[in-house]
Amino acid sequence: MPKHTTRDLTGKVCIITGANTGIGEVAARELVASGAEVFLACRSADRAEAAAQRIAEATGKAAPALLPLDLGSYESVRACAELFLRM
Repeated sequence: MPKHTTRDLTGKVCIITGANTGIGEVAARELVASGAEVFLACRSADRAEAAAQRIAEATGKAAPALLPLDLGSYESVRACAELFLRM
C-alpha cells in the first residue's frame, strides 16, 4: 500500500460542498492541513460553524470560511457563487 503523503497546497482555493459532516468534513480538514484556502459550502450555518471549529482545532490553523449554499435552490447556488466572487 502506498505511503500517504501530504502535498503543499498553499495558494490553492477549494470549495467543499456538504463539508459539515462525513467525507466532506474530512476532505476539508485535510485540505486545510495541506495549506489550501478552504470554503465550507453548507446549507446549515450552525452545523457549518461547528465543523469549521472542529477543523481549526484539528489542524491548528484558522477556521475555514463559510458559504451558505442549498444545492436544491438555483437562487441559493447563484447567491453563493456571487458571494464567493466578492470575497
